[in-house]
Amino acid sequence: YQQIEGIKRKTLFTSVPVEGSLTHTWFPGGEPPAKATLEMFDFDTGKAEIVVKDITDFQLSGDRKTLVYRAGNRLRVVKAGEKPDENAAKEGPGRKSGWVDLKRVRICIEPPNESVEKVYFKNPLSANLH
Repeated sequence: YQQIEGIKRKTLFTSVPVEGSLTHTWFPGGEPPAKATLEMFDFDTGKAEIVVKDITDFQLSGDRKTLVYRAGNRLRVVKAGEKPDENAAKEGPGRKSGWVDLKRVRICIEPPNESVEKVYFKNPLSANLH
């Protein structure tokens, strides 16, 4: 087992096949393998069922009602505790399928303001201000 998370009256967990490490590359990069199976154990029925196959990993939202799983370099958002629609999974990105269009994601990174550091730490006149 790789991951385990709890939601109301159920447990979500991933299982992965046992593999040798002779053919495994230890260098980072490339698409992460999607070999895990997401399963759900229901405490009320005492049964486990497969939720989705061929995933890399998953994460729950803070309120435990939404699940995001990663399949290689793709992300899908689904309702936690329910099996996602298999037919919708074959569609492109959107609300119905749950797939996230990562090409549309934009992140703004602002570098830290280094002007204070330059004046304080690199100015020889401020060397005695420690």
